[in-house]
Amino acid sequence: MRIADICVSSLPLPRITIWSKKQLWEVKSRVVRRNITVVCRYHFRYILRMSTTLSMPHIWLDDKHRAWIDETNVKVAEVVLDHLAYGWSAEEMHYQHPHLSLAQIYAALGYYYDHQAEFDQQIEENRRRAETLAEETKDSPIRRRLRAAGKL
Repeated sequence: MRIADICVSSLPLPRITIWSKKQLWEVKSRVVRRNITVVCRYHFRYILRMSTTLSMPHIWLDDKHRAWIDETNVKVAEVVLDHLAYGWSAEEMHYQHPHLSLAQIYAALGYYYDHQAEFDQQIEENRRRAETLAEETKDSPIRRRLRAAGKL
């Protein structure tokens, strides 16, 4: 069995394409609503790893490997942060964000639980970066001026 056969057989594609070993290093992926076309650069190991990701309805990955909810301008991470920060259920998120369907919200939460370690690491890195930036701007020139004016 060739590498291309393993990759193709692990992807639930409506149209199956056989790639050479060289082409696998040049493969790109983008999910187009129920019609998965391969057009984004990933290494071979990402292709095998992404086979489960590509079959997830309502979720697609951009070039920077960020997960987005299909047909919206909402990242999966935003839905996850609402769930973690506020403790909102999927129904409450649907009430707060009526432009998202329950299916999209459940797909986002499912994707989060499938990739929880990666998301939690990214959330922690962003929290640390925010703390660092807040610490750096504690005594900024604008804050000094506002304090001098008695407004802060």
